Amino acid sequence: MKDFYGEEYYPDDEDFIKWQHAYPNVDVFLEYDAAECWVDANPARRKKNCKSFVNNWLKKAAQMEKGISPFAQKTSEQTGVIPFRKWTKLDDDTHDFMESESFRQLCLEKYGQYVTFNGERVTK
Repeated sequence: MKDFYGEEYYPDDEDFIKWQHAYPNVDVFLEYDAAECWVDANPARRKKNCKSFVNNWLKKAAQMEKGISPFAQKTSEQTGVIPFRKWTKLDDDTHDFMESESFRQLCLEKYGQYVTFNGERVTK
C-alpha cells in the first residue's frame, strides 16, 4: 500500500497480531488486501497515516460483521427482515423457502416460529 507521499507501507507481524486480537471476527489479511486495492484504485485519496487508515477500515469491517452497519440496521428496522448473519439455527431450520402454508403451521406448532421466504421472523 502506498501512502500519501508515494512511499510503500506494509505493517509488521505485530500489527497484524494486534489487529487480529482486536477484531477476532474479521479476516484481517483479507480486509488488508481489500483496503490496499481501494488505495490503489483511489490514488488521489491516499492517506498520510496508513496504519490509522487500516485500523479504521478493520473497525468498519467488524461493525458490518456484527450487522450493525447503519444501512443494515436501518433496513432491518424498516422491513422487519432479519439480516442473514443474525439468523439462529432455529431461524435456518424454520425458513419457509418454499412458501408452504402447511410448513409454516407445523413450525408454529412445533417451534413457535417460522421465518418467511423474505427473512421475517413470525412468532405465535
